[in-house]
Amino acid sequence: MTSLLRHILACNRHDPSRFVPLFVSGHKVGLVTFSVARHLAAADHGFSMDRSGLRFDAPSMAERSAALADAVETLQQAGLCPPSRAELFPVVERWGGPVLALVDRAACAVFGFPSFGLHVHGLVHDGEETCMWIGRRGLDRGLAPGALDNMIAGGQPHGLSLMENLVKEAEEEASLPPSLARTACPVGAVAYCQDQPPITGDEPSGVKRDVLFVYELFLPPDVRPEPADEEVAGFALWPARQALLRAQETDDFKFNVPLTLIEFGVRHGLIGPDDPDYLALLRGLLGRTQP
Repeated sequence: MTSLLRHILACNRHDPSRFVPLFVSGHKVGLVTFSVARHLAAADHGFSMDRSGLRFDAPSMAERSAALADAVETLQQAGLCPPSRAELFPVVERWGGPVLALVDRAACAVFGFPSFGLHVHGLVHDGEETCMWIGRRGLDRGLAPGALDNMIAGGQPHGLSLMENLVKEAEEEASLPPSLARTACPVGAVAYCQDQPPITGDEPSGVKRDVLFVYELFLPPDVRPEPADEEVAGFALWPARQALLRAQETDDFKFNVPLTLIEFGVRHGLIGPDDPDYLALLRGLLGRTQP
């Protein structure tokens, strides 16, 4: 096993036996722990248990969203859901599918809903070398404080297109103007399914089922990203090979960033079929870790 493959395996540690399916309006869209299922069935909010799993419905999207908000509050009071983040994510069976409801971002992993985001490689041509702007996360971040990160990254909220979200995140995290941010090009995607650490006991607190859309944004040599808020502590320009090597040798990057670096390395020929784990890496980038 290469050191790079370990990042993919770490992002795909999932034990299906510890979860029950969650059906929303007949669509199998979530996975919840047994504790969450019991609390929601007991509290009602439109949830009920049968032999197939936990079921939830309400007549309209607005009513389903309101009931989910009540359910989130119930789970928070029971210590089964982190504090709300005041950002609504769509509840969908798949990317591009109908929006069944809206839910606070903090609860996506608790309900096991698929969630989506984008990561942007900020690139600079330096002769024959391609360099990459690497961010360092602020020390006050709840997740991976001080860890290395891509230049721009963010979850995909309801109500924004991917490009609108990219422009927003580029301005908030890197002080880049919209005219430059809009030149970013979509180049691929990575996916993973990762059980979340327990809050108490040994039961997972949820499962992250994430898809990250990967973009490349080439910056002029005289443009330097600058933090616009405390989310990012600063940026450094590295050769892309150096970033990939750092991911291979250390755990200095936020847990999911190495997947986007592996995708970059494969696409740009920095990781080739001579690597004995090449095919495993290709499968793993979309969450398929079994031969």
